[in-house]
Amino acid sequence: MAPKTRSTGLYPVSWIDRIFDWVERLPVPYWCFYILLYMAISLIQHGLLWLDGTLARGEWLAVIWTQDVWFVFIPAAWHYLRRAGAHALDRFRPALTVSSKQFAVLRHRFTRLSARGGLLLAIGAVLFIPLAGPIALTYAGDWAISPYNRFFAIPFVLAVYPIIVGFFLMVVRSLIWIGRFYRMVTQINLFSMTTLYALSSLTMRIGVIFVAFLLINILGAPLHAGTQNQATTLFYSFLHGTLAVMVFLLPLLGIRARLMTAKEEATLRNNQLINRGFAELQRKVERGSVEEINRIRAANSALLEYRHELSKISTWPWDPATLRTFITALLVPMTTWVVQQLLLRTFTR
Repeated sequence: MAPKTRSTGLYPVSWIDRIFDWVERLPVPYWCFYILLYMAISLIQHGLLWLDGTLARGEWLAVIWTQDVWFVFIPAAWHYLRRAGAHALDRFRPALTVSSKQFAVLRHRFTRLSARGGLLLAIGAVLFIPLAGPIALTYAGDWAISPYNRFFAIPFVLAVYPIIVGFFLMVVRSLIWIGRFYRMVTQINLFSMTTLYALSSLTMRIGVIFVAFLLINILGAPLHAGTQNQATTLFYSFLHGTLAVMVFLLPLLGIRARLMTAKEEATLRNNQLINRGFAELQRKVERGSVEEINRIRAANSALLEYRHELSKISTWPWDPATLRTFITALLVPMTTWVVQQLLLRTFTR
């Protein structure tokens, strides 16, 4: 654990968070920076390939655009999730019975990596590069290690690789924190669950990012010839599709179990009151107490209406729009793959 400042209890942030903070201070939207970075990287690589003769002047290699997108999209996705996480936690704030200072610490720890964690991440990623590096270069192709391009591509990959590894670790870390936040909820109001929906919107966004990974795999697959590369593409497509569903659902199972329990308890208590009400109503009918009968009938009608409304409450901690967005996102790569296969079969005959 990195040392915390005495005044706020917040620990120093990692080098990657300092980079994100710098990007947000730029006079352009943060997402615009990543688009410009992506264009610059791809243009530099094409320029180097033109200079060393690997490509003819003015020739564009589509596989470079699909490869470079990973090295920019993943840092951009981390940056986006940091912002989305802060926004989701702010919406979730009313469900937490903590002080403003405690909430500030939780928000800081949820959205930012400590300086020590960032250092360990960089060291671990560098140690892992000798294993993953050759595989990545083989998958990319000879253009990645051309006479000139290798002096740019290899240092660039070495610099970005810790961020790529860190993104996946931060996703796991965020999902664990979401489970903790749900366990910190002390009271559940079944008729006011908008606050609880805040974190499911975050898991949906994480899932959509993995859907985007799947879509990139599908779009780039035709550019990688060979059985080995096709098998690699298929493996990562299956992995990203599975992860998309898992990161959306798994963190929500704990709070869903609590919602189911709360609904069952509320239903049981209401049914007990209904039974008592009808038993009392029968006794009043036998005694002929008309005024009491009308009062009990009104009370029982209210209890029956409450039971009807209670039965309509979903115990899944998301609103319908969140679920529709996630399902729609899943359909995009599936539809893209079907269209892609039809086009490939049509034009390769």
